[in-house]
Amino acid sequence: MNASRRLAVASVLLMLLAVAVPVISVGFSDESSAAVDGSSDYYFQQLDTDGKKMYNMILDKAKAVTDPSDPDQLKVTFDKDDFGGVTTPSVESGLKSFHAFYYDHPEVFWIPNGITYGYLGDNITSITFSCTANDSATLATQKEKVATGTEKVKVDAEFTYGKVKQIHDWIVSNTTYDTESVGRDDAYMAHNIYGVLVDKTGVCESYARTFMYLCQMNGINSIVSIGKGVSDDGSEDHMWNYVQMEDGLYYCMDPTWDDPIDQNGNDTGKVYYNYFLKGADNVYKGRAFTASHKDEMKSENGLNIPELSKDNYRLQPDGQEHLEAALENKDEQGMRSATYTIEVADIDQIREYIGEGGTALVQTENFQFRLTCEDLKKIKEKLEAESIASVTFGGTKESKDIQALKTPSVTRTVDVFTPAISTGDIASLGLSEMTVGIAVKMQQFDLNIFMYAWDVTDPDNPEKIKAEYSDGYEYFTVTELRTYCAGNNPIAPGIETPFVFIIAGLAAAVIILLLLIRSLLRRRKIKKMAKTMAKSSRNMQHYGQLYSERSLSSNERKAYIKAKKIYAKSHKDEK
Repeated sequence: MNASRRLAVASVLLMLLAVAVPVISVGFSDESSAAVDGSSDYYFQQLDTDGKKMYNMILDKAKAVTDPSDPDQLKVTFDKDDFGGVTTPSVESGLKSFHAFYYDHPEVFWIPNGITYGYLGDNITSITFSCTANDSATLATQKEKVATGTEKVKVDAEFTYGKVKQIHDWIVSNTTYDTESVGRDDAYMAHNIYGVLVDKTGVCESYARTFMYLCQMNGINSIVSIGKGVSDDGSEDHMWNYVQMEDGLYYCMDPTWDDPIDQNGNDTGKVYYNYFLKGADNVYKGRAFTASHKDEMKSENGLNIPELSKDNYRLQPDGQEHLEAALENKDEQGMRSATYTIEVADIDQIREYIGEGGTALVQTENFQFRLTCEDLKKIKEKLEAESIASVTFGGTKESKDIQALKTPSVTRTVDVFTPAISTGDIASLGLSEMTVGIAVKMQQFDLNIFMYAWDVTDPDNPEKIKAEYSDGYEYFTVTELRTYCAGNNPIAPGIETPFVFIIAGLAAAVIILLLLIRSLLRRRKIKKMAKTMAKSSRNMQHYGQLYSERSLSSNERKAYIKAKKIYAKSHKDEK
């Protein structure tokens, strides 16, 4: 006997008033497989053969709906001949296929999560959809408005992180949480992408499905998940996202909770990042993400979520949005190699890793080449134009006799460094200048503030250059690569570190001056105390008693001795 059952639409929401660091390890993943129509196949891939067949039948039927007033357009019929001729799949399998479709396809927004299904025994025979519209004209208008709304969302960042941030920020900035639609099964638009993209309002399902949809539209894998949102006030049904970044890992995302309402139910108008690309173990307000977002996708629908990164994504809007990443090769003893080669094919991945404001530090045995994200972009463009597949950085270090400063008859033997690039000069990389560091070991009495660098390409005519010392390197920005040396005046004719002795002398002079000032101030204080003591015989008797009892401080004892002289002299003059 055929029968039908009604599946209720789960209402999903939860609002919190919310306010929200990375280990550098360069690693790259394969290109994203996200679909440009806003859909995913993440849950589809978890189905068995029959489940996938039902999923595709549901998807084809749902996408083909143009006139919801025609009952046949809203009904998918399963025939046993489609599944081997014995029987149709189980009801459980059919519902799992529908839910996989529903959570994979936010772009099919006109089919809500409310269906009826027919069954025979334990086997499913049909699924009948609901629809957000009652006629073809209304549905066509809804589709057109969503298309227009989608076009208004500008996502033009170059890298995955920037795109994800733009999508998150657009949703939070342009959407007001729809408190009136909470718990209403008939408030279809508040639960799909129409709510955010067109009405600019919706519940958490609208936020999450729109975030997934826009990510997939921009080539970024993202999925939705359901469960309980847990706070100090209790728990409620909720929907949020997981997004896969270029490192291949999935991170937690909740745009709804990053758009909190105040105690009066009003939108705060602020964008928060408390639930932005967080790791599963990230704790906010005393709860890890997986504790505040209790996932029920498996228990409710038999579908699995991906393995989540335990740590936050390395870039964070409210913290570090760009990195310095060391590019280097080391041997088993931890020693850097003499050269480092960047493959042109890897440049975009390096740039994405460090972020748009980041810096790649190409480190070799004796040199460091600082390349910004923009520098790397120019290098890639230049080398591709020249059909060059890679560029190698390195250089030489040697001892050389250099003319001492202002002393023509004296030379000094010092270490000199000549950085080099396999393509030639700096201009060969499409750059006008480059920041280079040479590895300089500070001597015993060297001081950071007096570390200098010289261009000694002409050993008979050293030229001082503007430089800065940091963490074992003397850095300078140059327009061409030449030969350099550095240190606390390493090419002076006499003492290697004269500034140390100058500083020591100045420090001694300052100390002596401070001691003299202290002595003068102490004498003035004692003199003032003595005058106060000598004003009357009563004072003298009081302090005399304290003096004999050894109850006075050192300064007070000296002042009392001086006061006796002042008192005696004043009384002698009176006589």
